[in-house]
Amino acid sequence: MILAKHQSAWETMAFQLIFPPQDHVLKRELLWIPFFGWGLALMSPIAIDRSRGVAALRAIARRGCERLAQGFWVIVFPEGTRVAPGERRAYHLGGAWLAAAAQAPVVPVA
Repeated sequence: MILAKHQSAWETMAFQLIFPPQDHVLKRELLWIPFFGWGLALMSPIAIDRSRGVAALRAIARRGCERLAQGFWVIVFPEGTRVAPGERRAYHLGGAWLAAAAQAPVVPVA
């Protein structure tokens, strides 16, 4: 699985070439954006409701383990959103939770 800094849309496109096949963990609200979200939904991402706390973590673990077992790279942006180069935000637990649940190696990307 991949735990990556999310600084722009560039890495999401570059990862398509570097780490195929892949699946992203993302907030479900992104799927509601006209056209963009609808296309994103066709990629079958692991869409979560971040307000659900532990239930969201369980969903990440369940669906992430399934996707890893199918041979997909699961990509998580632990800061939860895009962050400008040189800036930092608190890391969320989802990526570490999935790595522990799946006992999967982690490739950090910055």
